[in-house]
Amino acid sequence: MITDSNSNGETDEALAQEADRGVSGQGALVRMMARLKDAIVKLERTSAAQQRKMIWLTWAIVFFTVVYLALAIVTAICHG
Repeated sequence: MITDSNSNGETDEALAQEADRGVSGQGALVRMMARLKDAIVKLERTSAAQQRKMIWLTWAIVFFTVVYLALAIVTAICHG
């Protein structure tokens, strides 16, 4: 999961402010980094939603496979 701090415990906002103070013209870079982070968070949410759907579909396929095999076995026994 994405956090708002790095391994040194500094927050993204503190790092952005340091970049703004350090070199002029970095504001655009910091804004781009913030937008990238927001996009990654949004992608993470949608990926989690898609993952839940895939798990549900997998269990549905397992269920229908078991039903199909049971019907095939019953048919083979009855007509065998």
